[in-house]
Amino acid sequence: MRKAIFWGFTGTLVKQAPGNPLAAYPDAAATLALCAYKGYQNYLLAEGVSQPEKLLSQLCLEQFFPDRVVCGQVEFTGEKGDGIYRKAELSAHFPGMIWLVSADAKEIAGAKAAGWHTVQVHGGDGGADFTCPTLAEVWRLL
Repeated sequence: MRKAIFWGFTGTLVKQAPGNPLAAYPDAAATLALCAYKGYQNYLLAEGVSQPEKLLSQLCLEQFFPDRVVCGQVEFTGEKGDGIYRKAELSAHFPGMIWLVSADAKEIAGAKAAGWHTVQVHGGDGGADFTCPTLAEVWRLL
């Protein structure tokens, strides 16, 4: 069975403090590597991010997303068409199991409406299937 994980960007894999440049969370690369090792294809869900491939390269995370970046706007419950979740499913060729890992409650809600499994990281109460305080806890759920 093909399995895919879509990762949120800002707030999920990458943190940004006011006045500071973007930086990957310290456990981002190891978590992405472990998920790939467990047979999942990693995809980046780049909602509202300009030049995501360039940012991934600057953060040394590009090797985890080879041609697997999906850009678009988050669609809400009941929306159909070219929203980001539909694009994501098409880009992953409709895998048997699909997850979203995000810190964004709006992304979590959209993924749940699309029928995906969800994990919310770095706190919050977005109504995800699972919550994890750090990225390092995610791979244990899969």
